[in-house]
Amino acid sequence: MKYLFLSLLLVIGTDVNPNKIAKLNNQKEKARIAYESGNFQEAVKQYTYLIDSMGYSDDYAKLNLSNAYYQLKDTLHSLDNYNRLTESKDKKITSIANQQLGVMANNLNKPEEAMEFFKKALRADPTNEDARYNYELLKKQQQEQEQQKDQQNQDQQQDQQN
Repeated sequence: MKYLFLSLLLVIGTDVNPNKIAKLNNQKEKARIAYESGNFQEAVKQYTYLIDSMGYSDDYAKLNLSNAYYQLKDTLHSLDNYNRLTESKDKKITSIANQQLGVMANNLNKPEEAMEFFKKALRADPTNEDARYNYELLKKQQQEQEQQKDQQNQDQQQDQQN
């Protein structure tokens, strides 16, 4: 029994390097601290190193990287990263990524596209209240714009008749 246990430890232990784990945990902590303190430039640096150089594959770390790029107004990198996260197996991550893409589309004055992203966010996670609020707000704004157009058309028709 002792030999079986030792053999198992040797097989498992070949892939587990305590130093690597410690470095990884240290890097995750550096990235988290930079992000939570609002130092987004440093957060991008730390998360990029963690993901690209250390091979850490965690969607929450990737989401924080995307958010940090967004806060830095780096549209290209944030769009790219959010788009990748829409394929996450974690439905909450998928929902948040779609929500952020909706916010970005709305900021670019693309309300129809934004509404589609908010719908996708809600399909992925129906409890995402931020996505629901944004969707409802855009929907209401579009309805108000349509009513204004209708009113303007009616006013023009009346002016033409007079």
